[in-house]
Amino acid sequence: MEQELAPIPGESMSLGDIDRAIADLGRQFAALLSEAADVGDADSYTAQFQSISTAMAEFKRRKAIIQQLRQEQDQTDRRMQRVTMALKSTSNRLTEWDDGTIYQMLEKVTVLADNRIKVTFRNGVEIEQTVDQPKRRKFA
Repeated sequence: MEQELAPIPGESMSLGDIDRAIADLGRQFAALLSEAADVGDADSYTAQFQSISTAMAEFKRRKAIIQQLRQEQDQTDRRMQRVTMALKSTSNRLTEWDDGTIYQMLEKVTVLADNRIKVTFRNGVEIEQTVDQPKRRKFA
């Protein structure tokens, strides 16, 4: 099983640290159980058993959260790889008008005057452009 060397942001322990802590608590629990069996008075060890069980449950909860975060991150990484591959396989030049592509790139088009427009792209770039309108024909 792959384990990270450093904790994820917001966590003080790595997955490997948590696994080691759970194993250590398991050994402490087994040793305490053996000691309680030898003494024959398990009731006096109840608080210690409870403390170890609570700590193990907390570590298991944290481990589950980290694993869920890693799984979500792995899914995001796979999606990003697919997008990157798709972008690499497509041309970066528009060769024909494509409404879908244009709508994804544009934020808005503002008419400034009869023959001037301002095009605002989603990334914040703005371009002002003069628009030559065809002469209108008069129909008789």
